[in-house]
Formats: sequence, structure tokens, C-alpha cells
Amino acid sequence: MTQHPVRFEAYPTDRFIEIVKTWIDRPWPITSKDGRIIFEDLGYSVDSEDPEMFASPFAEREPDSYYIVRNGFIDDIDVAVSTVCTGDSIQENADVIERTYDTYCKAISDAYPEALSKKDRTRNAVEWSFKNDAQIRLSNIGITISFIIHSPRMTQLRREEEEMGLTSYDEILEDD
Repeated sequence: MTQHPVRFEAYPTDRFIEIVKTWIDRPWPITSKDGRIIFEDLGYSVDSEDPEMFASPFAEREPDSYYIVRNGFIDDIDVAVSTVCTGDSIQENADVIERTYDTYCKAISDAYPEALSKKDRTRNAVEWSFKNDAQIRLSNIGITISFIIHSPRMTQLRREEEEMGLTSYDEILEDD
């Protein structure tokens, strides 16, 4: 069984913004090969058994980051930016997780003051849409900070589905 740290750890804010900018500010679409290079350049290790899985500096034994590829291009990216707390450490770290989440949200808004629209989904989750149609979602899920990136293609697909009434992402994402 994997042991998780008792103390919550996350990237310093400037490192977190560097990661955000590395993914968001580059031209899309991004190939699987380019995604692997990006992860490696950011200091994540490629999983030897699954080249679409990566271990952050916070990973203990198993990969904690990945991307999803369709037709050779990345659709979604889940990037670990903090440790995952379990058991008694969840309550002990709730305040620091909340402060880290708030600091990260402010940093994104400060880094992209005119380049995005912001949509609050819940008290503990925010999505930003960028001019290039990439989208990110930052969430405080209680045990860690979740950071998801949607490619412009996925962002457009999600918008079309919402407009057609095929699904309500508001309800689905609130469960995250």
C-alpha cells in the first residue's frame, strides 16, 4: 500500500505558474511526442510501462500525471502539482490546501489578466478559458489540488455538448 506524506506539499506559486504557461502558451494541437517532451522538461518522469503516464516530484511509487491522446494529439492533461493527503492528514492539512488553492487561483488570474475568461464552477473549482481555446480547471478536492488542461479541440467539444444539452458539466464537475 502506498504511503502518503503527513504534510501537504505543493509547488511554489512561481513554479506552478511556469507549469501553467508551459502548457497554455504553446501552439496547439500538441502531439503525444511533444507532450512527453514537455512533461520531461518540467521534471516529470515517464512511466516505463505506459508512456502517457508521468511521475511528478510528489509521486511516491506510481505515476500521478497523464495525458489522453486521440488521433495522435493530446486532448486532456492531468498534471500533479501537489501531494495527496489521506487519513488524519486530510484534516490537519485542510487550511494549507485551501490557502494554496486560493494562491494558485489568484496567480493564474494575475498571469493572464486579459487573455482569459473565468468561470467559477463551485466554491472549490474554477475554470479559465484562454484566447487560444485551451481551458484549465483548478480544484481543491480536499485531499490535493487538481490541475486539468483541456485542449482547444476538447474545449470546443465540451461547449458544443453543453449547447446541445447532451450533458451538464456543471453537475458532473461538482462531484470532482
